Amino acid sequence: MPGMIDWLRLRGFCLSLILLCLTLLSSSCGDDQQGSLSDGSEKTASANLTIRWHDTSVVQDLAPIRAASLDCQAGGVEQVVCEVYDAAGNWLVTGGPWACQAGSGRIERIPVGQDRIFVVLAEDDLGNIRYRGETTGVSIEAGQNTQAVVIDAYLFISTLSVPENAAQDVDLSAVSLEWELVENADEYLVQVAKDVDFETITINETTPATVYAAPPLEPLTEYFWKISAVDMQANTGADSEVRSFVTSDCTNTISPTSQSVDNRGDAYDVTVSTPYSGCEWSTSESDWLKLSPISGSGSGTVRVVVFPNFGAARSATITIAGQTHTVNQEEGPCTYTISPASQSVSKDGDAYDVTVSATHRGCEWSTSESDDWFSLSPTSGSGSGIVRVTVLAYSGVARSATITIAGQPHTINQ
Repeated sequence: MPGMIDWLRLRGFCLSLILLCLTLLSSSCGDDQQGSLSDGSEKTASANLTIRWHDTSVVQDLAPIRAASLDCQAGGVEQVVCEVYDAAGNWLVTGGPWACQAGSGRIERIPVGQDRIFVVLAEDDLGNIRYRGETTGVSIEAGQNTQAVVIDAYLFISTLSVPENAAQDVDLSAVSLEWELVENADEYLVQVAKDVDFETITINETTPATVYAAPPLEPLTEYFWKISAVDMQANTGADSEVRSFVTSDCTNTISPTSQSVDNRGDAYDVTVSTPYSGCEWSTSESDWLKLSPISGSGSGTVRVVVFPNFGAARSATITIAGQTHTVNQEEGPCTYTISPASQSVSKDGDAYDVTVSATHRGCEWSTSESDDWFSLSPTSGSGSGIVRVTVLAYSGVARSATITIAGQPHTINQ
């Protein structure tokens, strides 16, 4: 009977093993149905998701725009996924992908808790996000296996505004790109390139605004641009349409645009401001003005020198960096004033100054002397200046002399 005993023991062992396996399997299945993770550390539940599609990129409180279903082919949507996050933005679980035609789906094993965030992403066949929807503050409760979650999904593709497609002569120094607001977009990716395939990207930046002021671009150049919406979870929407524009030629400014001069050798600077360092410019001269340099690129300074002085009123219009600049030589009538008009002296060596004020520097003047007991220096000049009067011989008796300085009478009393 030893063989029989061994067989009975073996059969008992096998039955015990089978019962243990069934118990473990039942326990595992039970936990899943009760909504807990395999390690029992966190309860989970499921949710049934329903999507309401909108053909706009922003919320509009108009019932007619809401639809229970989406023309998936026309909308370019291939599949839908749903990401679930906690209130801090930490990813918890992903539902899907589901076929677009379904319009709904079931998300399993969502950790229970308050303020769950559901984000729906509707993708095309290349994985580009064309629609996006979000709902917040959803409570996932333990023991409630199926909860209903409804999400409104909006177009997640930017609509471009300014400039118009194929715009010409766009101001080189103030290129502004604008587009419409996209629902739930946290920022926008701005891309500008010199080719329609964006293989040569000039600008690749993000901005939270719906307008972007581009840095100075190259003149007479065709650029292509597009915008993509980006949400808080760094999901990037499908590209907008691609538009092009052509920048203007270099639009330069100068300061000042006119200047008055009155004497040979008068010189002043004209500041040239350009929107781009590659903007080239040149100047034109007249027969009595000299400019240096006569050409350049980018912002700079042009020195204008009067050469020579013909002694008559005249003007010249020249071009500096494509802008008109006028030079006026004001050699008109000269008038003078002097100060003081008289002076008293008392001994040899007394000296004082007489200030001459002329209407402009081209005005020439002279002085006249009398007797031999004083001297004037200089005896002639141009423009405003000073004449030094010096007593040479003091006679000890009262006397006076009237002289002319710049055409005005001046009296010396001894």
